[in-house]
Amino acid sequence: TDEHKKLLVACVAHHSDLLSTIQELNSCAGPSFFLQCFENTIRMCMIAFMATTTVADQMQVWSSAQFFLAAVGQLFLYCWCGQQISHLTESISDAAYDSGWEEHDVSTQKNVAFIMQRAQKTIVFKGGWFYTLTTETFVELLRLSFSYYTVLRNINDR
Repeated sequence: TDEHKKLLVACVAHHSDLLSTIQELNSCAGPSFFLQCFENTIRMCMIAFMATTTVADQMQVWSSAQFFLAAVGQLFLYCWCGQQISHLTESISDAAYDSGWEEHDVSTQKNVAFIMQRAQKTIVFKGGWFYTLTTETFVELLRLSFSYYTVLRNINDR
C-alpha cells in the first residue's frame, strides 16, 4: 500500500541521515574520543602508581580512589555507548527482513533489499583512527593501563 511505501521511504531516509550523522560525529569527535581514551589510560596508570608508592593518609587514599573510579567510569561510558549503538545497528537488517517485505510489490522489495544491504555495515564510534569504542576496547585499555603501571612499579622498585 501507499502507506507502507511512505513508511519505507521514511525509514530509508532516516537510516541515511543516521549514517551521515555518525560519519560526521566520528570525523569531528573521533580525535576527542581518542584523547579521552589516551588520557584516561594514562590517568588510571598514574593514580594507581601514586597510590601504591606514596605513604598517604586515609583521605588521600579515598581521593585517589575517587579519581581512579572517575577515569574508569568515563572510559567505560564512552565504550559502552559505542558498543550499544553498534549492537543496535546490527539488528537493522534483521528488522528489515522481518518486515513482511515479501508480501509487497517489487519496488518495495527492492527498497527493503537496499536497506538490508546498507545495514550490513555496522555503525561504530571511533576514538580517532586507533580505537573502535566497544567494551572490548575498554578492557584492552584497562589492561594497557595496568601494564604501564607494572612497568613504572618495576622501574621504581630498582
